[in-house]
Amino acid sequence: MVTGTSNQLFYPVMILNPNSMDCMHAGMPFTAYPCMSPMAPVGVAAQSESGVSYGQFATNVPHSILFGAQMMQPMTSGPSASLNDTGGPPGNFTRTGKDTLHMKVCGSQPVAEKHIEDNLPLQLESPTALLGQVWKLAKDPKACRLVQQAFEDADCDDTRAALASELRTHVWEALKSPNANHVLQKCISTIRPLDLQFIVDELMQAGKGAVCKAARHRYGCRVVQRLLEHCPTEQKNRLVEELLTETVTLCTHIFGNYVMQHILEHGTDVHILSLTQILTEHASTVCSDPHGSAVLEKCFSHASPTAQVALANALVMEPDKLATMGCTRHGNRAAKQALAVADLQHRSNALMALIEQKEMLRVSRYGRVLATFAEKCMQGEAADNSGFDDDNEV
Repeated sequence: MVTGTSNQLFYPVMILNPNSMDCMHAGMPFTAYPCMSPMAPVGVAAQSESGVSYGQFATNVPHSILFGAQMMQPMTSGPSASLNDTGGPPGNFTRTGKDTLHMKVCGSQPVAEKHIEDNLPLQLESPTALLGQVWKLAKDPKACRLVQQAFEDADCDDTRAALASELRTHVWEALKSPNANHVLQKCISTIRPLDLQFIVDELMQAGKGAVCKAARHRYGCRVVQRLLEHCPTEQKNRLVEELLTETVTLCTHIFGNYVMQHILEHGTDVHILSLTQILTEHASTVCSDPHGSAVLEKCFSHASPTAQVALANALVMEPDKLATMGCTRHGNRAAKQALAVADLQHRSNALMALIEQKEMLRVSRYGRVLATFAEKCMQGEAADNSGFDDDNEV
């Protein structure tokens, strides 16, 4: 919609990040440097040296911020311009070429202050210099690195605790942030377990299933992994208990499977046994998923010998699914480990079934490895760990 008087028109223009943009008008490129805050509503004046105004801009970038372009001269029709965010210093819009275009911000908002990182030193003189602004800096792409450095360089646990305290009430927002999640991870890995209790509490207090939700998040899964690495048993018990309520879902999830692998790597013997038993009961479902196969492989590395045998027997009792699993990277290793530790009777039946499917297995790289392994086992060769890493075999 166009509004305004006969000599002043108002057109919308979509800008993703008004720091700098590569623009196109009538087939000619120009660079735009607005000088307003990304969130401030502004007007943009546009006029060429020859007196022709340009006012119809069409963005081709998603998640844009709506601004207004105010035309200072009567607008003439012409091709629409395309704006792309490239980042750069603030300034006026300019276009060089046959018909130079000058644009300037003309809104009533004050000029925005520089980005956070523009005012930060390359190195911190003291970690305490960030006190009072930790959460604000944690969300910034560059400043978050200084916050992480502060946690590492702090000379005592009390200083780290003071820095961490500014993340209170922000745990969920931080674990979902592409920048702040790194600060939260660094916080967990450097402060005393007692001082990170608020992180566990905020996760648990979000309600039933909240910890599992965090484990399925692209960044949240990393935070949960750090907690499993650094929390003492008392804190870890609460997290693992929640995670085991959705074992199958998490094991077959693109991000959640890493959290379940961490339970096997950093959990107690009770945690590992509980998880392995659930996987044994649902082996048919888990082995059919490539992410689940990675968790099964980890089980054979960390579970007790008795638990490994029970899991292996459950897997080899379904040779068709074992063959399918064996055609994937992690599934191939898990299938060979299952054949190596399963009871003799179950193992023999599975090997015969795999030999019958040899032609199907040899279609894929990892399938060829499993077929060769099965043939060696049938010939009486020992199935030891030396064959588990031979993924390049053809």
